[in-house]
Amino acid sequence: MRALARRVLAHTASIASSMTNHDAMSGDGRWRERLGELTTPSLVVHGTDDPVFPFGHGLALAPEIPGAHLLPLEQTGRELPRSV
Repeated sequence: MRALARRVLAHTASIASSMTNHDAMSGDGRWRERLGELTTPSLVVHGTDDPVFPFGHGLALAPEIPGAHLLPLEQTGRELPRSV
């Protein structure tokens, strides 16, 4: 974990920005109702063992986007394994 943290920090221009960038996104927060408006080809990639957003999130998200496909990544959590 320390080696991974060093790599992340080495590639981060501003650790403060990287820790708060999601909070800086503007909008009214109502995005789910708009998923049906998407017209681009979409692939929902989701790990089956994600501890933060369980796989059910991917299962719920894919049908909300017209024509989207769900690609489950078996035995994968938040990060892609090196083999992938």
